[in-house]
Amino acid sequence: MRTGWSHDELTIHECVRAANNSGCEWVAIHGRTRAQGYGGKADWDLIAEVKQRAKIPIIGNGDIRTAEQAQRLLNNSGVDAVMIGRGALRNPWIFKECIGIDKNIFESPCEVLDHYLELLRAKYDLRNTMIFLRKFASWLVYGYPGAAVFRSSLYHLLSIDELIQSSRIFFEKVDHLPKPKFESSESFMTSGHG
Repeated sequence: MRTGWSHDELTIHECVRAANNSGCEWVAIHGRTRAQGYGGKADWDLIAEVKQRAKIPIIGNGDIRTAEQAQRLLNNSGVDAVMIGRGALRNPWIFKECIGIDKNIFESPCEVLDHYLELLRAKYDLRNTMIFLRKFASWLVYGYPGAAVFRSSLYHLLSIDELIQSSRIFFEKVDHLPKPKFESSESFMTSGHG
């Protein structure tokens, strides 16, 4: 749940009490109000305050873009767990980072894209598979040199094979570069999930 309708109407304490009284076993809190949408900063101080008062486990969510941030917010807020949302769109390896898997054995972006394609094909028709694949490829290239041109070119590609091949070419060109950092001050998808 969100922290409330707006900064003037923070209802999170009442909502958590109601959840507890209704028999919920835990509550996940996204640290923004409804009025904020996906903009602004998640209020982790408020999440920590809710955790101090709550009688049930609290899962905190908002603005987690690195494993280090996840660990720091987990420790500083006292929540029982953290939930990662949009941060995983640009960094699908974040969950492996959080559990300490060696980065040298992570899948390449193309391998991640191939796996995502398999999952999409099992569930969606060709049109929706192409839409979701374009979005995911756009997120994976974010921050690399030439990413804007690549993203623009995706909408001129008419087949999945073209999209996969174009992605392979792009990632081969940037393979020697370090993975782009996802800075905490950086806006990403502030209007939703694309």
